[in-house]
Amino acid sequence: MHNAAIETQCLRRTFGDKIALDSVDLRVECGEIFGYLGPNGAGKTTTIRILLGLIRPTSGQAWVLGHDVTENEPEVKAKIGVVLEDHGLYERLSAWDNLDYYSHIFHLPRAVLRGRIEALLHQVGLWDERDKKVGIFSQGMKQRLALARALLHEPELLFLDEPTAGLDPEATVMIRQLILALAHEGKRTIFLNSHNLDEVERICSRIAILHRGRIQVVDTMENLQRRFSSPILEVVVRDVAQAERAQAVLSVLPFVAGCQCEGSHVAVYLREKNVTSQILDILVKESIPVEEVRKVNRSLEDVYLSIVHEAEGNRG
Repeated sequence: MHNAAIETQCLRRTFGDKIALDSVDLRVECGEIFGYLGPNGAGKTTTIRILLGLIRPTSGQAWVLGHDVTENEPEVKAKIGVVLEDHGLYERLSAWDNLDYYSHIFHLPRAVLRGRIEALLHQVGLWDERDKKVGIFSQGMKQRLALARALLHEPELLFLDEPTAGLDPEATVMIRQLILALAHEGKRTIFLNSHNLDEVERICSRIAILHRGRIQVVDTMENLQRRFSSPILEVVVRDVAQAERAQAVLSVLPFVAGCQCEGSHVAVYLREKNVTSQILDILVKESIPVEEVRKVNRSLEDVYLSIVHEAEGNRG
């Protein structure tokens, strides 16, 4: 019946008087790269803890790879990999010994063990550091090793909970490249909980946005951009003075939601589509020379903020 990688029905979790999750219905298909977004305190980590069997829901149900997480915890854990903010590595052991230790927990056959560890250390760029103690590793190196550990038993489903949180830009890029490589393999489902919207936008096929314990929307990026983002037209004029004139002229039009100047560029936020020719005609009549006009796609950050602000407005 439950052939999805992840499925929840009316999932609810409270901590005393605080409602962390409120009737969450979610379905993640097998092989999907799924992004799970929301502000701090939205309930993202609580969701993951329930799906991992670490805490029980107050009510509702959750299935992972067809197993009820409250009744079949060993079966679930055997098929999933997890990278949390707290890497959980043994810092007095070397990178190799960490993976060797965890391989015994996963009961990997000795015949394939050495080759598997070697391949993973190469994959995450830590082969040359394999004999060094993890305690001297940077945070980025530890996250890469934690990712290797999560992949040791070739899990069907990989949970990534804020995998780049607290990392410097260089380490963030390296972790992102590893995640992108995993996504392109297409061998497993990836459930990504991240504040890095650029990261999510690049690799996820669908996203869910959670706010105050409730899912506000689940959809593809393309559909979300169409549903929640007004069109943007970028108008390039000769200089700053002309840009300010253009802003004054365009901002009062009924089909313009607002304008923003940056140098000689004017971002025009539209209430309607297909009004580019009208805008050009108006600027020509006002003797404002236009050098370039182009449509701009809204980013995931724009969409995310629109949905969160709308949710706050509805709550009020």
